[in-house]
Amino acid sequence: MLTTETYRDVILPEPKDMVSFALSLTPKAIQSVRFSARGGYVQTFQPASNKRWKLAVKTEIARQLPAGWEPFHDVPLFVETVYIFPPLKSFRKAEREKIESGGWIFKQTKPDVSDNLNKGLYDALTGVLWDDDARVASVRALKVYGRDTGILITVGQLPEL
Repeated sequence: MLTTETYRDVILPEPKDMVSFALSLTPKAIQSVRFSARGGYVQTFQPASNKRWKLAVKTEIARQLPAGWEPFHDVPLFVETVYIFPPLKSFRKAEREKIESGGWIFKQTKPDVSDNLNKGLYDALTGVLWDDDARVASVRALKVYGRDTGILITVGQLPEL
């Protein structure tokens, strides 16, 4: 019988060979593709701003990679991501003080984590941190407001179950 204790042991194994990165980029929600109709045909395309953002992610990660880095290949991966957004001007004084002192406040509004934030980031990291984003088998992600806007990423290989 499956219990919550079993679930935690199976779903939360300790990753190995972990690497961490801090990107000084504003998190960006990216949809898979856009569509346009031309000459009676439907075409798909990625907006230029999305391409530029993905290139900036690749460039910043490449600068932080250890010497001789090889992307993870043929292994299940764990990815932990923290998306840090700039604080809102409408925050109360107590919220602003918390953020100014280095604290975080959970972001409960759009964009959503799993579809739009992770999708664009994982696409950008394909070929840099891993050979295929389908290898990501376990995900933990937060979106918060904080003083230092950016993205924190930790990637590790999952052990055998």
